[in-house]
This record gives sequence, structure tokens and C-alpha cells, in this order.
Amino acid sequence: MNSFRPALCGTQLERRLVSRGLGDMNAYRNSRSSPPHRHRGFAAEAPLWKGQLKPPSSSDQTQSTTITHEISSLFSRLLLNHRFSSLSALAEQYDRQAGRILPSTLPNGSIQSNQPGERWKARIEDSVVTVAHVITSPSPEESEVHLASGFFIQPTNSNPCIVTCAHTLYQARHSPCLQEANARSGTIVVTSSGQSLAISHVLSSLPLFDIMLLSYDPMDGFEPISLPVSMYPAQEGTTFRTRFVSPTAVSLYGGRYADWKTGKIDGYRDFAGRESKPGTYDALSHMIFSPPPTPGTSGAPIIDCEAGNVVGMVTGSRMYNRVEGLKGWGTPSEAIFELFSLPL
Repeated sequence: MNSFRPALCGTQLERRLVSRGLGDMNAYRNSRSSPPHRHRGFAAEAPLWKGQLKPPSSSDQTQSTTITHEISSLFSRLLLNHRFSSLSALAEQYDRQAGRILPSTLPNGSIQSNQPGERWKARIEDSVVTVAHVITSPSPEESEVHLASGFFIQPTNSNPCIVTCAHTLYQARHSPCLQEANARSGTIVVTSSGQSLAISHVLSSLPLFDIMLLSYDPMDGFEPISLPVSMYPAQEGTTFRTRFVSPTAVSLYGGRYADWKTGKIDGYRDFAGRESKPGTYDALSHMIFSPPPTPGTSGAPIIDCEAGNVVGMVTGSRMYNRVEGLKGWGTPSEAIFELFSLPL
């Protein structure tokens, strides 16, 4: 039987954090009454692209038109043969499944990342996906696409699922276009090789950490490559790789949509926004890294270059201080384990 806990976590998570040497109960309890965006800005959240624009006068407009057309076409084709949940239904599931602990466990693992760059990239390329929340309307100018990133993980004795950020679904659920009588909506994911999948359910979510797990309608012959997730936080100064959406992207295909970048973990913050350290009783609610992500990168995995496993998820960017400027903002990977049962 599935077990549940309150939406913004509870005493069970507090005990689990403290048992791992990662929890500050007072800071944690105080944070539960504060919305997550109080301490985290989503300056790199998914771009909103309208279906029809003015005549293109810049590369940005060309980018928006091309990618919106590609995603809308994919969505229309998938509607014919696959089960779709509307954005309204997914948003309701996101609320209802908040804090749900899945019966399966998530193993701690790693892959060999000390290979030549292109071989390593090819190994995980299709593990990272584009997540598109789509709203179509009889009027093309009213269609919308909200983009984010995500990645596959493989729980024990369960089907693969997709980890992504939640704030892009929150944006889409409040779109006026969604209220139109003939509007159709749903979420699709697209791999770098062009495989497209229809999202059917939100399995679980953690609003405090901006995380949700998605299940998809399986397709014959498609076997995703899942990324291993680390239950231990990476140390400050760790070098990582992640997939940044290219600001000059003109297509989802042909390697023109996103690029793999190398960055560095600069530190952590607790739920109250104070500096925290791995391996202490500090709560690690936010990861700070550089360089800051580009729009549409939210939800991408932060992969330790040495260990080869996921140590965090990109959630956005914020102004760090006047000297250092904009920094990347992420969720440590240990939060993903809070969605799964503990191993026996």
C-alpha cells in the first residue's frame, strides 16, 4: 500500500534528514510556513512561446516560431494514438500527490564519466529530455508552449520515470488560454534523438523542492537510458556537467537545441537562506552553482564529472550579490530520494 505524508513534508522527512546528518529541525519547521520562492528565484524558468508572432526581426523570434511549430506538430500527432492527461488534470495530480512516498526504492549509483567527452555525452544524451507543457487553440495565436528540461531515473522494481521541475507546470496551469472552451492541453517530452512521449500522470511531487515525477505512455521499442542518482551531497567546488538550452536554438533536433556545459558547485543554502555545509546538521535545501543556467534549462540534471551520478537538479537562477552577480540555483539530489521508500 502506498504511504502518504503532508504536502510540504513532515516529521518523517525531519527524522530522515537528521539521521543522515543533513537536517536542522528548527530551520526546517520554520521554513514550512514559507513558500519556496521566497528564497529561490526562477529567473531561468521555462520560456513562454506563443504560436504566432509578429514578422521575425530577430533570431529570438525565429527560434520561438520554429520550436513552437515543432512541438505543436508533435503534440497533435501524439493526441491521435496516446493517452494524454490535460494540464488541468496534471496540476490536480501534482497537488493531490504532493508528498507521496512511492513503494519502490531508488538505488544509489554511478556511471563512468572519465571517458572522452563525446563518448560520455553519447552515453547519456537521451537520458535528458525536453519537457513541453502545450496548450493548443483553434486560434493559432493563442497556442502556448512552456518549456523545461528533465531526466530519466530507474526505481527498483518499477518502470522508468522522469524527474523535472514543477514551476513550469504551475505557470501553464494559470494560463488564460487554458480556460478557452476548445483548448486542448497536455505535456510531452522529447529526447535528443527525436523520440516523443506523452505524459500520463504525476506520480509524486515535493513543492518545497520544486520537484515532480512524471510517468509516460510507453512506446514500442523505446527503452530510455536512466541516470543514477546520488543520495549524498557533492562537496563545494565539485565540477559538474549539465545540459544548457542554447539561446540561439532554432530546432529541437540535430544538436542545435542544447549544449553540454561544465560548471562548479559554489555552495549550499538552508531553508532560511543561510549558508550550509554538507556533512553537518545543516539542512541543504538549495544548491548554488556557476555559470547560471539559460531559460528552459530548469529541470536538467547536475552530474558530478568524477562520480558520474546526478547530484542535483537545476531550478533557476538568482542574483547572488553585487560582486558575483547571477548564480545558478538548484535542488540537491538527496531530495529526490524523499519521494521513494527507504531500502530495507
